[in-house]
Amino acid sequence: MATESGNRAGTRVERFRPGDAMRVAAAAGVVVDHVAAWGFERYGEIATRDWWVFNLAVGATRWAVPLFVMLSGALLLDPRRTEGPREFYARRLRRIAIPFVFWCLFYIAFRFALRPSAFSLGGMVSWLALGQPFYHMHYLFIIVGLYLFTPAFRAVVAQSGRGLLILATALMLGLASADLVLASFGVGGGGEPNAASRFVPFIGYYFLGACLREWVATRRGVALAWVGAVAAAAAVTLGGGLVMNTRWEARLMFLYEPLSPPNILMTSCVFVLFQASCRGVDGRLVSRWLAPATLGIYLVHPAVIYLVRKVGLTGMWPTPWVGIPLAAGAVFLGSFAATALIQQVPWVRRIVG
Repeated sequence: MATESGNRAGTRVERFRPGDAMRVAAAAGVVVDHVAAWGFERYGEIATRDWWVFNLAVGATRWAVPLFVMLSGALLLDPRRTEGPREFYARRLRRIAIPFVFWCLFYIAFRFALRPSAFSLGGMVSWLALGQPFYHMHYLFIIVGLYLFTPAFRAVVAQSGRGLLILATALMLGLASADLVLASFGVGGGGEPNAASRFVPFIGYYFLGACLREWVATRRGVALAWVGAVAAAAAVTLGGGLVMNTRWEARLMFLYEPLSPPNILMTSCVFVLFQASCRGVDGRLVSRWLAPATLGIYLVHPAVIYLVRKVGLTGMWPTPWVGIPLAAGAVFLGSFAATALIQQVPWVRRIVG
């Protein structure tokens, strides 16, 4: 969740105005997705009509994590940034190292608290080696991997013409998506991502953010982006839902993955829509309060989801149409409040970036 900052030479990169709104929307999308996962995972246990609402909430928010990656690429791969590798790594290390270590340990302890009988030293090492000490922590492993290569990636962006950059980005995303699809149908693949490799399929998204940073859609382009986003969400929701509990279920679950073809389209369209709608907006509330808290919201929210579910807000009450927004709102506000509180404590504030 990168932020813009000055360069070593003292100049400042022009502020990317849609960035704050994208960051907050992505954090909210992650919360909705993870809140709705409770009902999505209970196919056959809850009423079918209710399950479809949860499915819609999950399928329509799968752009959230890829949007975070695209936004980081839009900010950090800007060739106008002049800081050298040493300065870049020092800044990113200061921002991400403490949250990375603290929350990995926190969620390992959280797992132990939830299921002490299932905990083992080998299991802990395995979770870390897989880059997933908890279900949402994969993002930190992705972003750390991308940070390691950012100085080199930025040089590539600076030296490449726009046409070549777009071609390379399309090839990276296309190959990553093809690998996902083929592996889902049993053609090669099968290797689970690990701590060292989780970032690799997302390189295309990182470059896509750089490709689209300066592009603002026309009115027709905005209309097409809306059509693309809705069509992609429908493809994920309907495609995944219609094959649930059939022999095709395991193979077509790839539709919900960030690198599935419809999700690449959906994320790209969402980015374009924010680009078109937020460039001239002075969202002081978002920029001053919510945007700086998004990393904390992302890191804290699974623990808040657990507490919210403990008091009965699973997304089912009174109906999923009301319950999902109600539970997601409670989780988002609770995570924001926890982050804002942590940010007020010297030294401790560093655990939320």
